[in-house]
Amino acid sequence: MTTRSPEEILEHLLSKRDELQGDAEKVIKEIEVFKGNDVRKRSLIKEELHKIKPQVVVELGSYIGYTAIVIAVELHEMQSRAKVHSFDTKREYCEAAKAVVELAGLQDRVIIHEGSPDELVEAWQKSHIVERVNFILLNHNEGNYLLDLRALESLGLINPGTTVIADDCHGDYIKYVDAPPIWRKKYNEREKTIEYRFTGKWGITYSNTTRKMDGEGYPEQMVISKCTNVLC
Repeated sequence: MTTRSPEEILEHLLSKRDELQGDAEKVIKEIEVFKGNDVRKRSLIKEELHKIKPQVVVELGSYIGYTAIVIAVELHEMQSRAKVHSFDTKREYCEAAKAVVELAGLQDRVIIHEGSPDELVEAWQKSHIVERVNFILLNHNEGNYLLDLRALESLGLINPGTTVIADDCHGDYIKYVDAPPIWRKKYNEREKTIEYRFTGKWGITYSNTTRKMDGEGYPEQMVISKCTNVLC
């Protein structure tokens, strides 16, 4: 996969504005060609969307908005009115993603948020959006995935039927979702710190599937975790 900055991708897309404006499929394919995306990941995400038929989708890691657009297009094909809420902590990524989403004509279906999910959860709880989050994509720095998951558990975004997909995932995250509840209870107690207030919910159980992806010179895999129960 070719490494391209959001600025480079956005500049390339805007150079073809007349050709791409309002055509989400063309925007997707142009990004795939220019950035060298592995289209198998797109296929896997689409496959899981059809299994869940989500009401609300949450993505952590907007980057250029590519995955959020892929999801929004597939939701439209499924005749779903669900929206995609994509979060990123980097302002430049959020600004680039918003511009690409607008180029694709999907600004009514994809909402880009600057910050982390906990900044909006209180408002979501008042409007009952939290209860309807049932598809989550972790799509940024793999080293933060376990912290992300524990935060999502603590915030009540993971409930029976919720699917969490972790892109290019290894190590401690997989050990955590595969572990029995008693192991996670001890882990969360041990990892609790003053700085990190999200300890996670050890009573959540997951059914996990790993899908291998062969990258250019390095192994990649996507882990699909389905919440089967919440014991506490």
